[in-house]
Amino acid sequence: MELRWKEKLVATIDLEDQDFPTFFGRYSLCDTAPDIIQQYVEFSGRTWPQIEEGNFTEEYYAEEEKFIDLIEDSEWCLVDESGKIEPILIPVFCTDNGVNWRLDPDR
Repeated sequence: MELRWKEKLVATIDLEDQDFPTFFGRYSLCDTAPDIIQQYVEFSGRTWPQIEEGNFTEEYYAEEEKFIDLIEDSEWCLVDESGKIEPILIPVFCTDNGVNWRLDPDR
Protein backbone atom coordinates (compact mmCIF):
# COMPACT_ATOMS: atom_id res chain seq x y z
CA MET A 1 0.00 0.00 0.00
CA GLU A 2 0.98 3.59 -0.39
CA LEU A 3 1.00 6.01 2.52
CA ARG A 4 0.01 9.46 1.36
CA TRP A 5 -0.19 12.85 3.01
CA LYS A 6 -1.93 15.64 1.11
CA GLU A 7 -1.81 13.37 -1.94
CA LYS A 8 2.01 13.15 -1.73
CA LEU A 9 3.56 9.70 -1.64
CA VAL A 10 5.32 9.33 1.70
CA ALA A 11 6.06 5.62 2.05
CA THR A 12 5.05 2.15 1.03
CA ILE A 13 3.60 -0.04 3.78
CA ASP A 14 3.17 -3.79 4.09
CA LEU A 15 0.40 -4.76 6.50
CA GLU A 16 1.58 -7.46 8.91
CA ASP A 17 -1.09 -7.66 11.60
CA GLN A 18 -4.00 -5.91 13.22
CA ASP A 19 -5.66 -5.71 16.58
CA PHE A 20 -8.60 -3.44 15.91
CA PRO A 21 -8.50 -0.50 16.03
CA THR A 22 -4.72 -0.61 15.42
CA PHE A 23 -2.98 -1.94 12.34
CA PHE A 24 0.72 -2.88 12.19
CA GLY A 25 3.20 -3.16 9.37
CA ARG A 26 6.58 -2.26 7.93
CA TYR A 27 7.32 0.87 5.97
CA SER A 28 9.81 2.05 3.41
CA LEU A 29 10.09 5.83 3.36
CA CYS A 30 10.22 7.42 -0.07
CA ASP A 31 13.21 9.60 -0.91
CA THR A 32 10.78 12.24 -2.12
CA ALA A 33 8.88 12.47 1.18
CA PRO A 34 8.70 16.12 2.31
CA ASP A 35 11.37 17.20 4.81
CA ILE A 36 8.83 17.73 7.60
CA ILE A 37 7.64 14.14 7.15
CA GLN A 38 11.19 12.82 7.26
CA GLN A 39 11.79 14.79 10.46
CA TYR A 40 8.58 13.43 11.99
CA VAL A 41 9.53 9.85 11.07
CA GLU A 42 12.90 10.32 12.78
CA PHE A 43 11.25 11.86 15.87
CA SER A 44 8.58 9.15 16.02
CA GLY A 45 11.08 6.31 15.69
CA ARG A 46 13.49 7.81 18.22
CA THR A 47 10.76 8.41 20.80
CA TRP A 48 8.88 5.13 20.24
CA PRO A 49 10.31 3.54 23.42
CA GLN A 50 8.97 6.49 25.45
CA ILE A 51 5.55 6.11 23.85
CA GLU A 52 5.43 2.39 24.63
CA GLU A 53 6.31 3.07 28.26
CA GLY A 54 3.94 6.03 28.55
CA ASN A 55 6.93 8.16 29.54
CA PHE A 56 5.94 11.55 28.14
CA THR A 57 8.37 14.19 29.36
CA GLU A 58 8.27 17.96 28.94
CA GLU A 59 11.04 17.56 26.36
CA TYR A 60 8.93 15.07 24.41
CA TYR A 61 5.93 17.41 24.33
CA ALA A 62 8.12 20.38 23.35
CA GLU A 63 9.57 18.47 20.41
CA GLU A 64 6.20 16.99 19.45
CA GLU A 65 4.83 20.54 19.18
CA LYS A 66 6.98 21.02 16.06
CA PHE A 67 4.81 18.42 14.34
CA ILE A 68 1.39 19.42 15.66
CA ASP A 69 0.15 20.47 12.19
CA LEU A 70 1.01 17.00 10.85
CA ILE A 71 -0.49 15.25 13.85
CA GLU A 72 -3.77 17.13 13.59
CA ASP A 73 -3.96 17.01 9.80
CA SER A 74 -6.80 14.95 8.35
CA GLU A 75 -5.18 14.37 4.97
CA TRP A 76 -3.40 11.09 5.78
CA CYS A 77 -4.51 8.02 3.86
CA LEU A 78 -3.52 4.62 2.56
CA VAL A 79 -4.07 3.69 -1.06
CA ASP A 80 -4.23 0.00 -1.92
CA GLU A 81 -3.25 -1.68 -5.20
CA SER A 82 -6.76 -1.25 -6.61
CA GLY A 83 -6.72 2.50 -5.86
CA LYS A 84 -9.08 2.31 -2.87
CA ILE A 85 -8.39 5.16 -0.43
CA GLU A 86 -8.59 4.50 3.31
CA PRO A 87 -8.41 7.65 5.48
CA ILE A 88 -6.21 7.20 8.56
CA LEU A 89 -4.91 9.17 11.51
CA ILE A 90 -1.22 10.06 11.47
CA PRO A 91 0.84 6.87 11.69
CA VAL A 92 3.33 6.20 14.46
CA PHE A 93 6.70 5.15 13.13
CA CYS A 94 8.56 2.73 15.36
CA THR A 95 12.02 1.22 15.44
CA ASP A 96 13.15 -1.26 12.76
CA ASN A 97 10.85 0.29 10.14
CA GLY A 98 7.75 -0.68 12.08
CA VAL A 99 4.64 1.45 11.74
CA ASN A 100 1.17 1.41 13.26
CA TRP A 101 -1.94 3.36 12.37
CA ARG A 102 -5.65 3.67 12.97
CA LEU A 103 -8.52 4.41 10.63
CA ASP A 104 -9.85 7.95 10.77
CA PRO A 105 -13.36 7.58 12.23
CA ASP A 106 -14.38 11.07 11.08
CA ARG A 107 -13.80 10.49 7.37
